[in-house]
Amino acid sequence: SVIVRAFVVRGKNIRPLDPSGLCDPYMKVDLLGTGKRFGNRRDHVKETLAPWFYKMFQFTTELPGSSQLQFKLYDWDKNGGDDVIGVNTVDLEDRWFSPMWKNQFGETPPLELRTLLNTEATGSQGSLELWVEMYEADENVPRPMKIAPPPVIDVELRVVVWRARKMVIKDLGGNNDLFFKIGLVGLDHKQTRFGQVQETDTHYFASEGKGSFNYRIIYRFSIPVTKAKLRVSAYDRDLIGSNDNIGEAVVPLSGMCNDLMRLITAAPDGELSGNAEVKMDAQNQKHAPPMPQEKSWFNMGEFGDILDAAAEGHWIPLYHPSKDDSKQGECEISLTLLPVRRADQRPVGKARDQPNRDPELPAAIRARLNPFDPIGSLIIIMGPNMARNIILALCILACLFVCGSLAVFIINDVLSAYINIAIQQATGQMGGGLPAGGGLGK
Repeated sequence: SVIVRAFVVRGKNIRPLDPSGLCDPYMKVDLLGTGKRFGNRRDHVKETLAPWFYKMFQFTTELPGSSQLQFKLYDWDKNGGDDVIGVNTVDLEDRWFSPMWKNQFGETPPLELRTLLNTEATGSQGSLELWVEMYEADENVPRPMKIAPPPVIDVELRVVVWRARKMVIKDLGGNNDLFFKIGLVGLDHKQTRFGQVQETDTHYFASEGKGSFNYRIIYRFSIPVTKAKLRVSAYDRDLIGSNDNIGEAVVPLSGMCNDLMRLITAAPDGELSGNAEVKMDAQNQKHAPPMPQEKSWFNMGEFGDILDAAAEGHWIPLYHPSKDDSKQGECEISLTLLPVRRADQRPVGKARDQPNRDPELPAAIRARLNPFDPIGSLIIIMGPNMARNIILALCILACLFVCGSLAVFIINDVLSAYINIAIQQATGQMGGGLPAGGGLGK
């Protein structure tokens, strides 16, 4: 007699059968020809393409004998008539009598990824992650390993958009009405897509490619995740027509999520531990995307960066899909990921609302229109480029006016001098033809 234990961990990339693009999978295990069957449709996992099973099935059989262990995955339907997703079969006898298998995997069976197939469909229908243990029934059989799914933890992601610099100018005047869209996208542990998009406020009349925001955005989701990322997109707001996309960047979040899971698991207080927090900012660069180095040996932009205020977050480069590798600007952001239970103990406000802490966000530094300074306000509205061009044009016109005025005076003086000389010469000639004494002789 042989004791067989089948540990089924989870399914991966299951073929969807429901109109929603998901399925409700459950599993049945059958030792063909023996009537030994395990699994129940009541154990179906709702709406997922990556179900967590974490099941162990144990039975005793005779080898040689019936040895085809079949794993069959179904899609649960509310009204019955469940559909078969795929099947995979393990030959127990082939393994039990294989010297190579016993030598290499007898004590520690490998974790396998078994492909699910269906005779009514082509190609893979997904896969099952499992392993199979076999022992002589009369041996000292070890206790079965307890397997359980990892805990699902609700977390809060706090994103702070601090500043922007080196932004490509979209408006003719040399300004941008700059704002950012921050999108959280990913796949949760069930391979279900999730996503949220939020916007910062708008920095109107942002000049010199710089912007100031100090704006907090808050997201909530669950970990573990299959994958997650943050999309940072810069836009120039237009009152007429669509907003202009300046550039974007993608910040991976999977590493931060995995680190937080490890911290929570290792901490005695779990989610309430003071160490249950992962950051990405100026002091914590582990999960920060790299900043490409400038190619030139000396760059005035780098010199200007030194003169900027000290960074609170991490500067990330922004690129546009149609601009190849040409950088379109940089954005300074910081991230904090922590459990919701801990976040509720010390909440923070969105944007710059109260409670404004961790970190405290000062008011953004921006140009303001002043009704008592119409010229300054007009310059702000026109933008530095247009204002510079207009001032240059006015200077040129003023120079032309001065030069024209001087030319008129000079020409007038020259003509007056010529006229006076001509008159004097004519008068002198007339005076030379008269007799001496100025009268007629006797």
